[in-house]
Amino acid sequence: MLTLHCTQAAARALSQTRQGRTHSPVRDVAPVGALQGWRWQLHAATVSRRTVFILMEQHSRFAVALWGIRKGDYAALLQQFWQRIANHLLWLNDDVGGLTESEADAALAECASQHRQTVFLHGGDRSVQQHLNQALAEVRLALSGETPPLEDLLAAAQLDDYLNRGFRQVGRQAAAFVPADAFYLHWLRHAARLDDAALEAVQHRQQALRQAHYAALWGELEA
Repeated sequence: MLTLHCTQAAARALSQTRQGRTHSPVRDVAPVGALQGWRWQLHAATVSRRTVFILMEQHSRFAVALWGIRKGDYAALLQQFWQRIANHLLWLNDDVGGLTESEADAALAECASQHRQTVFLHGGDRSVQQHLNQALAEVRLALSGETPPLEDLLAAAQLDDYLNRGFRQVGRQAAAFVPADAFYLHWLRHAARLDDAALEAVQHRQQALRQAHYAALWGELEA
């Protein structure tokens, strides 16, 4: 099950008023099994005069920014969310090479099957919201001018990539991590069902790619 924990702003953006009555998919009480699957925090804010939804996965702190969604159209939100997530996972897999193309397609299908049901819940996690607010500030800065059209998938993907390539930390004693790396590993473990040895090999490749990236940047600065 996919559980979306909604802030008050998100709940308002997902509600509709018809014939004097307010209709909303957001619930107060979680159904059985809602807290055992994928859990994301959902927030909404006005950026450049448009409603932007920010979703952040609670475990990895991976974030996506979605816009071009009408008030109350949660079906469009979910459609855009799944399209964006699938693209990101395939791009991450192209970078790291943890799965073959056919294995990646099968893992995407398994992930969708695991989260076929969706529940919207009031409330959320304070720690996740702090990181979500940081991501929102970065979104505001990136979209301070004209908001890219929904069809500009490259601009949207680049923004998400920027949000998820920096280091985050959960708790003062915890080690810092990269959300994109953590999100990809979580998918490999739970959807592709890779074992610990395979996941460790992927982590080594992630670290090597990151070191090569920073080395290239450092070389450009010294040139």
